Amino acid sequence: MNEQTDAELAAQAAAGNRDAFAGLVERHARIVHAVALARTGDADAADEVAQRALVKAFCSIASLRDPERVRGWLLSIVRTSAIDWHREKRRLPVVSDQPDLIAVAPDPVRDPDESSKTEQVLGALDSAPEIYREPIVLHYLEGMPYAAIAETLGVERTTVRSRIYEGKRWLRRKLGAGFEEVDR
Repeated sequence: MNEQTDAELAAQAAAGNRDAFAGLVERHARIVHAVALARTGDADAADEVAQRALVKAFCSIASLRDPERVRGWLLSIVRTSAIDWHREKRRLPVVSDQPDLIAVAPDPVRDPDESSKTEQVLGALDSAPEIYREPIVLHYLEGMPYAAIAETLGVERTTVRSRIYEGKRWLRRKLGAGFEEVDR
């Protein structure tokens, strides 16, 4: 069977074909969640933001002007949903003074010290400037190459490289001794 392009699926979804929209969701779910995670710094919040964004996309797919750019359109909805989530979060009373950390299940095969370091890096990444956080999450947690990140963020490949480099420098300063290299 010939795989349909995003533009074809988007046009069919705009015409009311739910299966076509489901195909778009399946194709872009990982990147949608990764951007939500990068924007919220919390796995549960990322799930919520991604779900909200996909519902918004479903409701407004008919207004998509350029079906060729459906991925960028989806990701802009994710970013807006994350901004909305942050606004709502500010309005809610704070229950704990402890910063949220991305939940990391310990891997029984790995060294426990490595799991602890991973949790510390992810915790620090939570407070990293957003300009660094998103490309780092996309590259190191989602395994995306620089070119794909550049396309996703709508910037040049050299900008992605620079943001990841600066983000790693920021993490090294934040984490201090014992974290000379935050690369995997």
